[in-house]
Amino acid sequence: MRTLSQALNALILVVEETLTRPARYRSIARDPGFPVLAAEIRRFDAQPAEHARCTHAAMAAVHVLEGFYESGSLEADSPWLSPLGATLPLLRGQAFQAFRNEKAQSSPQEGYRR
Repeated sequence: MRTLSQALNALILVVEETLTRPARYRSIARDPGFPVLAAEIRRFDAQPAEHARCTHAAMAAVHVLEGFYESGSLEADSPWLSPLGATLPLLRGQAFQAFRNEKAQSSPQEGYRR
């Protein structure tokens, strides 16, 4: 089982590939790994957060990706790609925050040093 930061990094890769490789849309849409990743993100979102919640951008990206791939218009000028691109910087920030949260949990006696 992946940690939240690992799942967010995997989602970042899917988003980046969707935005930068329009020739691969059909193969990404058929990839059986995305529904598993989306389910992991949903599971993390359903759990209570012990630190700052880091799944808002991920849930938005999952919904936009699902909308894009279910719309059937897998073109590089699709209106679905604009909100997807907007989630990318948010995803990166939340993945880093999730990593910091996991690091703080792994060594609570020391605390997290900046």
